[in-house]
Amino acid sequence: MPGKCRFNNLWLHIEKYNAWLEKDQDQGRAKCRLCHKTFDISNMGEAALSSHAKGAKHQSASNPIAGFLTQVTDVTPSASCSASLSSTTKQGTILSAVSRNETLSAEVLWALKVANSHYSYKSCEDISELFPVMFPDSQIAARFTCGERKCSYMCTFGLAPYFKKLTLASVSKQRVYVMLFDESLNHYLQAKQLDMHVRLWDGSEVKTKYIGSEFLGHSSAQDIAEKINNLLSEIGIKNLVQISMDGPNVNWKVFETLQKQVQNDVGKSLINIGSCGLHILHNAFRHGCKSAGWEVEHGLSSLYWLFHDCPARHEDFVTATGCDTPMLKFCKHRWIENVNVSERGLLLWPHVKKYVDMVERGELSNPKVKSFDELKMRCADPLFPVKVEIFNSIAREIDPFLTVYQSDQPMLPFLSDSDDMYKLIKGLMGRFLKEKHLQEATSTLKLLQVPFQDTSLHKDSSQIDIGFAAQVTLNQLKSSKNISERQRLEIRVDCKKLLIALLEKLLKKAPVHHTLVRSMQCLDPRRMAECKELCVSQMRRMLHILVGAKHVNEAMCDDILREFREFCDLAALQPKFREFDPKNTRVDTLLHETMGTKPSFSKVWDVVKILLVLSHGQASVERGFSINKELIVENQREMSLVAQRLIVDHVRSVGGITKVEITKELLLSAAGARQKYHGYLEDEKKKKERQAVDLKRKALTDDLDDLKKKRARMEADIVLLRNQQMNMLKRQNHQAISP
Repeated sequence: MPGKCRFNNLWLHIEKYNAWLEKDQDQGRAKCRLCHKTFDISNMGEAALSSHAKGAKHQSASNPIAGFLTQVTDVTPSASCSASLSSTTKQGTILSAVSRNETLSAEVLWALKVANSHYSYKSCEDISELFPVMFPDSQIAARFTCGERKCSYMCTFGLAPYFKKLTLASVSKQRVYVMLFDESLNHYLQAKQLDMHVRLWDGSEVKTKYIGSEFLGHSSAQDIAEKINNLLSEIGIKNLVQISMDGPNVNWKVFETLQKQVQNDVGKSLINIGSCGLHILHNAFRHGCKSAGWEVEHGLSSLYWLFHDCPARHEDFVTATGCDTPMLKFCKHRWIENVNVSERGLLLWPHVKKYVDMVERGELSNPKVKSFDELKMRCADPLFPVKVEIFNSIAREIDPFLTVYQSDQPMLPFLSDSDDMYKLIKGLMGRFLKEKHLQEATSTLKLLQVPFQDTSLHKDSSQIDIGFAAQVTLNQLKSSKNISERQRLEIRVDCKKLLIALLEKLLKKAPVHHTLVRSMQCLDPRRMAECKELCVSQMRRMLHILVGAKHVNEAMCDDILREFREFCDLAALQPKFREFDPKNTRVDTLLHETMGTKPSFSKVWDVVKILLVLSHGQASVERGFSINKELIVENQREMSLVAQRLIVDHVRSVGGITKVEITKELLLSAAGARQKYHGYLEDEKKKKERQAVDLKRKALTDDLDDLKKKRARMEADIVLLRNQQMNMLKRQNHQAISP
């Protein structure tokens, strides 16, 4: 209808528009990157795009960039020109164009290297003078001009938008994808950085790709959901199957908001398999340690902060003890990864006690800081090394599980009833439960049903397993009479309290409580080959869930189950299924090769693709925060940080800089970066001018308001004076009349 047309996000992925078209804030207008202008589409719709593309200004703006990339056409020489001169001129023009292409490609590769290796843009200063000296025989080096500013705007306005467009286009073509998000404080920008990733199929593998960041002051559920919605509007919400996140209440509120939106917009439901299992494990271990009341984290953190950024204390410590080994920083977010920290603390502890004793005797200056007072208190506790050794022993038992599952590849088929999960829970329970009560628990599900809080199932306090090193140290303290028998038993009881609190927290929120996660075992190639009927039963349970969420058509389920039975029969005949090892082989690659490429399994493959794309954790997002710290520099703009993240993620996803495909579209985007940069500067200039005008208008308005207030006060004073005058006249008249 005329006057009612709105911008369609699908236009951004059409080949004849995507090189120059951008979305404007006004839904009834579109923006051209080449002409740097907006134009109305509310009346003509898509026809307005074609009309603009044919305009003279648009054609002239696009031709100089295309000149870098197109071959020089044959030009008919004039009558006065000789054939040899025409041939020579044409050949020189072609060589010049080819040389410019090669130089631009080299500049693109250099910009990729700068971003991927976390070089500063300042390191590119005078590079155009250095390269010709280093490579005097190279025409490319002679033309190379990727200095500080050019490298900056090429990354921000050329490469990063191109890589993001590739990812968005890839997501928009997917039948299913998963959104991952998490927020963390960016100390340099003093804002909460909301990182967003997508998990999708890329060829024969499932990959997680960074797609952008938003920066927030307030991070309420409404704020986060709004930012995620802005991104979902670009890639479409129809094929979204899961939101992956960690477990704070605000994130669950975001999930509820997005769940309602998906249900209302597309009639589907997001699949819920709980929050990140890796976060749950870290938080459970922290909860257990807090329950014991040992405050191991305070002692280890104080040991780091006492000597951090204080060379005088460090020199005193080294001089007094002869030990110059530095302490490691305690991580308060991922407690299980503090194994090295606890080991380093135990190594330094005898030297720390010696240092504290010398300070107490007055042989060294007293630091008079909180961290020293904390260490002094820990040194007075003879059982503190034992507590650290118990902390270390339990963390080392959990750490291998985290190492295996901190992976981007699909791991849900091995999570619920794998040897790793079963061994982990049984090992923790076996430290304080009698063995006979664990013998019948032959699966993870049966372990979940063990009433481990029941004291009648517990071992005698003297038999609680606190770890080998802790046991040795405890025996030495007892034999030297530094501790009493009561203290010896109390430390074991505290250890049991730690383990019970850890297991309560872990088993309460573990993903294995979800039927879908437990049923994912049927996609374990080893089970397919050995337990066909069990796998079919589990696949049936998952289909019930997917049908209820409207991701699978109920009418197709019989065909899906039939194909799955046939595939299990095929798997039983192949050794690579029986000998499958998830630590060395990817399940998505194997199933894509044996199922995804066979038309006879097309229906069950569609279901398997949904199941394997589901996320089991936030490891990718957490690694992204580490990349942020490597990229951040002072006075960095938000858009620069996001651009570098996009470049780094793309380079790593393809396997290195040399694997990045230098396409015509990439060169076009890089060549147009300068124009976009100048457009950005012009926009910023206009924005500042508008702000200055607004401030001036506000100042005038404020002055006018002040004058109005003064006038009101003066009028009130006048009224008051007149009233007083009238009252005085009345009193005088009354006195004159009175005898």
